[in-house]
Formats: sequence, structure tokens, C-alpha cells
Amino acid sequence: MLVVLSLGKLANPEYVIGSIAQSPEEYYLGHGEATGVWMGSGRGRFDLDGEVDADTLRAVIAGDDPATGLRLAANNRKIAGWDLCFRAPKSVSLLFGLGDPELSRVVRDCHDQAVEAGLAFMERSAGWTRRGKDGVRPERNTEFTSAAFRHRTSREGDPHLHTHVVTANMVHNSTGGWTTLDGRVLYRQSKAGGSIYEAELRRLLTLRLGLEWGPVSDGIADVAAMPSEVLRHFSKRRAQIEAQLDELGYSSPKAAEIAALDTRKPKDLGASPVGLRDRWVEEARSIGYEPDRFPELFDRGVPTVLTAEDIEAVHRKLESSHGLTAGASTFSRCSVIIEWTNHLPQGLAPAEVETLADEFLARAEVVSVSGPSDTGDPATAGRAKAGIYSTRELVALEQRMMDDAVSRRHDTAGIVDEAHLAAALAARPTISTEQARLVATITTSGAGVDVVNAPAGTGKTFCLDAARDAWEAAGHTVIGCSLAARAAAQLESSAGIPSSTIARLLIDLDTHREHGALPDKAVIVVDEAAMVDSRTMIRLLDHAHAARAKVVLVGDHKQLEEIGPGGAFRGFTERLDTLRLTENHRQREAWEKAALKELRDGDLDVALAAYQDHGRVVTAATATDVRQQIVADWWAATVAGERAQMIAARWVDVDQLNAIARARMTIDGRLTGPELTTADGERTFQTGDRILALRNDRRRGLTNGSVGTITAVDPDARALTVQLDTGARCEIPTKYLDAGHLAHGYATTAHKAQGLTCDRALLLGNDALYRELATSASPEDGSATTSTSSAETVTRPPNTPAPTSGPMPSRS
Repeated sequence: MLVVLSLGKLANPEYVIGSIAQSPEEYYLGHGEATGVWMGSGRGRFDLDGEVDADTLRAVIAGDDPATGLRLAANNRKIAGWDLCFRAPKSVSLLFGLGDPELSRVVRDCHDQAVEAGLAFMERSAGWTRRGKDGVRPERNTEFTSAAFRHRTSREGDPHLHTHVVTANMVHNSTGGWTTLDGRVLYRQSKAGGSIYEAELRRLLTLRLGLEWGPVSDGIADVAAMPSEVLRHFSKRRAQIEAQLDELGYSSPKAAEIAALDTRKPKDLGASPVGLRDRWVEEARSIGYEPDRFPELFDRGVPTVLTAEDIEAVHRKLESSHGLTAGASTFSRCSVIIEWTNHLPQGLAPAEVETLADEFLARAEVVSVSGPSDTGDPATAGRAKAGIYSTRELVALEQRMMDDAVSRRHDTAGIVDEAHLAAALAARPTISTEQARLVATITTSGAGVDVVNAPAGTGKTFCLDAARDAWEAAGHTVIGCSLAARAAAQLESSAGIPSSTIARLLIDLDTHREHGALPDKAVIVVDEAAMVDSRTMIRLLDHAHAARAKVVLVGDHKQLEEIGPGGAFRGFTERLDTLRLTENHRQREAWEKAALKELRDGDLDVALAAYQDHGRVVTAATATDVRQQIVADWWAATVAGERAQMIAARWVDVDQLNAIARARMTIDGRLTGPELTTADGERTFQTGDRILALRNDRRRGLTNGSVGTITAVDPDARALTVQLDTGARCEIPTKYLDAGHLAHGYATTAHKAQGLTCDRALLLGNDALYRELATSASPEDGSATTSTSSAETVTRPPNTPAPTSGPMPSRS
């Protein structure tokens, strides 16, 4: 995991002494490392300049005036300081560590200047504090009091040029008092600060050495032509952290930070710079690389020169549907800076990068979607608007979509008479009052667009089945769709509505647009509508509007978020009269219903405590132990005759769970007959294997997400016969198999599990979880009957960061 600017908390003054090392002298102030220097525009308030000494550093971090000992910071500070660590790319560290003294000095100086630029940016952009009761009033403060300590090695002894900028959590405010920095802003701006540092480092090294740079990814680039095997060899620390993350099953920046702490060992503080260089040179030679070849890397690159045409091309890309709004509806100035640095392989000065970002934000195609912040800072006068932005194209699209939906409130679309409605309800004697009210509303409202917000377990498909019955009896054609093929298949099987993916439906509608794409009196039911992005939603609604068809959007805005830009479903819930289902018909136990509600509402501590109190949370020492335990629980349920499903957030975890589960199946003799292995040798299948389809194949009745059991293997034809859980049988040919479209289905991801029905759901918890994932990862019920199932959530190993979501309740 590449992080050029990490942000660490100093929980108290002694953290500098105890948590990072035995003393500032050991970690920050010497023993072979460069002496620290004071930085930041706030150092002048304490007359701090030049080298850092331990006592003064201790006083500043403690919140005291180092000259008088007077207490300045509040006694109830939870965070004493921040450690902003700027890291050079590995290729730059190698030039610094293995180069001759002159080359090392040039690289060091460029790094130091880039760190100054990165810190200055953080002061300008992240220098905020909060005042007033509960800190409701933000106030700009750009004076950091910092001490910078440049280090040259990783804890595994590899070249690793990096600088810790220890910054006191103490700033002088407009009233003359002292307050703390707003840590939330620091975190939000840290990636942009790292990108600024990187861009300036590339610019300076290009000017001084003529280096040429490889492609920029997330703001980071390595020196072009630096052999990858050399980079890997001298990245032992990174490999060690990644191995720890793999062992824990985690992947977030916070997890990486903790893994770095857990795996670190004391540095070799006695090694001299000369001795280190000799050792590194010998290491390089041992893998066939001669550092004397470094000059071959010089004089290959030239400084960045941007023409007006170059700038316009980047700006047009950023404002296009494939740019900043390709994956989100909104963006910030920080996002623009990061994206611009990704287009600057040879780097650029910070002021120029910021100017380019501000010029982009001032373009007519960019609009502010939040009020500008009045900083009162003359330095920001004339700059582009502060806040959150989107593109005029996307805002106009979303606005038109909302306006069209509002304008269709009295369309008289999809109306059924009383007799048909009464018959549909009478055919379902178990329907609740709330559910009956929903069915009556969507079949008689006449609105062109109805919105149904239905949390898991409230019986939405049961209601849709009743509504379909009434609509069809009244002569309407009901069409279903969803983003995921499995969800569409589940809608069809549970509610009886012929369904397809939205993509398939749009292809059909676009193809027949001229001749009327939809039949008269059509009703379109969109399931899992909260996952549909704005651009896809508007295309579908435009077709419906043209045909005067009714659209029913069914989803839960607290479940999985939309894939792509837009919060269309959430916007509809705010602009239209939203219909709601609130009664949980799935969980039988009152505590479980309450816990699921707490989980949806974001009170994770309460929800997690409830699951823990009822034995629904299982922990283990390592990720390996956790995976073994969740498979053991899955196996116990399987042997007991239950249909159990393991669910994880990451495909790497899914693959490992499938491998362990399949081993259990093999040992128990449940996998029989000849084996069939895919062409790449990655997967082997036998009769009895559970499978998961990853690609649609309409001719064979397969949808992306179909699950089933292999009933026969034909090794000669290299084909499988599968009994799908829907009851259909299909043949899976060699082409589908060898293309990698078939996986084992004992475990799956949360998105693939949408619409899945099972008796027991087991969720592998890790740092990739979030609330929407946890509340939607469990299988979808296809009826309104109340049946219970137990769920166990296997959570994180000890000493790893807590997941951002609690456990997943079961859905029978």
C-alpha cells in the first residue's frame, strides 16, 4: 500500500518518548539520523529556529511555552500532536541511499524542499480549528508549530528516505487564545498534501538531474527505467507489512498503519551512513545491479511545460463523465489537485498546481453544491469557490431527473380498480396492514414515479408480488429490473415479475426507441434502486416518461450505495412522497430486530453489543484462525441440513474461504467423480461442488450471481451439468468455464449475495466493512412469512482496527 503522506496521532506528550521509541534522541534526534529542524509558520511565536532539542520538543508537544513553561493548551486535549510523515518513492530512496555523496546530497536537498512545500500546503489547506459550543464554528488557522526529522532507513534496514514532521496540536486563534487543529480536515487534505510533495519532488529532481518518471498513480511515480526487481528487493519493509495485512485479512490505510506498528523492530541505530551505503551497494550487486549505472537515468527528462491546449485537454477530461464524476457525484478542491498531479509525471511547482486546480473550479462547467466558506483570509481572496463541487452536466441531469419525477405525480399511470386490488390482497391473508397499504398506494396513486424505501426483512417482494397480481389483472404489463442479474432473477422468482438487468433492458429500449420501446400500460419495477447511479437512472426514466409508463423504485438508502456517481434514490426520497415499510417480518427475536435497526441507523456500538451478548460474534487470534472458524461454523450448519452462505467483503477472502470449504467437502466424501480443472489451473470442479456464475449467459439460463450444485462432470466434453437453486438445470460448456466465468460458491461477496436466500449467513468481518455493506450482505427473503435463522459474524482478530460496521444479521 503506497502512502506518501501518512498522518499519525500523538496521544500524549510521552508518545514521542514511549510509543515511537525509547526517547526523542533515539528516534527523532540523532544516532546516525539527521538532526531535526523547526518548521512551520507558527514557530516564530516561540522564537524557534534551527536545530531541535529534546526538552523544547517535549514542551511544545505537551502544550507548554518552551521559554516560560506557561501552560497554553487545554488540559483535556486527547491528541497532543500529529506526525505528518512524507515518504519518497522507493526509486528516489535508492538514488539517495546507494548514490555517491554528491548524488545523495542532491536527492536529499530536493526531498527537503518538497517536504517544505507539502507542509506549506497542509498549513494553507488543512489549517483549521473549531470554536464555540461543541466546536460548531470553523476558523482558519495556518500556523503550524512543527519539528521535522529526516530519516534514511526503514526498520528492515532498506533505503527509505522519509521525514517525520511532528506538529503540535496547538494553534493560536483569533481571540488570542490557544486551541487545537481540526483533525478531520487534516485527514481529508493529507492525500492532496502528499501529492503536492510528490509533484514538487519530481519537478526538482527533473531540474537537477534530468530524471524521467514513470506513470503517476494516486499522485505517486517512480523513476523511469529503475529496474522493478531492484525496487522489490529493497522493499522488505513493505513486503513485511503486506504479509501482515494478508495474515490479518485487512487492507485499509488504518490497518496498514497498525500493521506497520505491529511488525516494526528497532532500527539499527549504530549503523553509520557510510557503512549503510556500502552494505546497500553490495546488496544491489548481489542481485545483478550496479549502482554506478545511476548516471544512465540522468538527462532523460525535461521539466513540465504546459500549453494552453494541454491545460484545456486535462480540464475537459476532468469535467467529463469519465473524469471527476465518473465514480462520485461530487468532488473537492483536494480531488482536483490530486487528479492534476496524476497528469504531471515530470512534476510541477505547488503554486502552479493550485492555480490549475482553481482555474478548473472557476470554469463554467463546474458548480458549487455547498455554500462557500468565508475564511476571512486575504490570501484566499479571488480564489475559486470553497466547498464541494460537481459538474454542470451532472447537476442539470440530476435536477431534470428530479423535476420530471415531480411533474409526473398526477400522471394516472399504473392505476388498478378496487376489485382487482381487493382480489390481490384477499389472495394473501398473511399480508400485514402496512404491507397492504403499500400495495394499495403504488397501484392506485397514478404517480409516474413511486419510491418505496424498504429495509431488509420488511417483505418488499411479497408486496411486489401482490401489486403485480393486481396490475396484470387490470391489463398492465409489469417489467422488472435490477443492476445485478441475481437480484433480477430473485425478483422474477419471488414476485413473479419478468426481470432482467437494467443494462439489458436499456439495450432493448434503445434498440427499439423509434418504434415504441415499451408497451402500453407498462409498469417498471426497479429493485435495489439505491444502487443505481444517476446517469443510468435518467436513461431508464426517460424511456418510461416517453411511454407514460409507471416506475416503482424499490430500495433502501442505508444499504449498498450506488455504483457510480449519484445519489438518485436518496434524492427521490427527499423530493417525492416516499412509501415506507418498517416492520421486520424476517427476524423472530425482538432483540435481533432492534439490533438490525440500530445497525441501519448507524449506532454500531449498540448493535455490536447486542450481537455479542447473544453469541453472534466470534473472534480469533489471526485472520487464518478466523477463516478456519467461519468455515467450521458453515460446515456444522451444512451437516445439519441448513443452507449456509459465507460472505466476505473482498474476493481474496472469498477465494480462501472457498478453498477451505472445498477441502472439508473433499474429506467428507461429498465431492465425487472425475475432476475438471479450468485451463489456467486456478479452479477444479467435481460433482457436489457449489458454484457461482460470474457472467450472464442467457442461452443457458445463467445470470451473473447464479448459484447451484454440480450434478455431473463430463471430462471428455469438458462440460458441467448444474442444478441451479432456482430449480433449473443447465449445461456449462468449456468456453464459459475456461474464460473464468465460474467460481466456487461456498462463499461470495456481499454484492453477489444480494437476493440470495439461505438459512444461515456468516459474514467475515474486516476493515473493508461499512454499515451499508453489513446491512445488505445477508440473503434476501422471498416471502413475508416469519422464520428465524441464526447468524454468526466472524469479526476482526485482536489488535487490529475495528471495522466501520457491526455484524450482519441473518435473513431467512
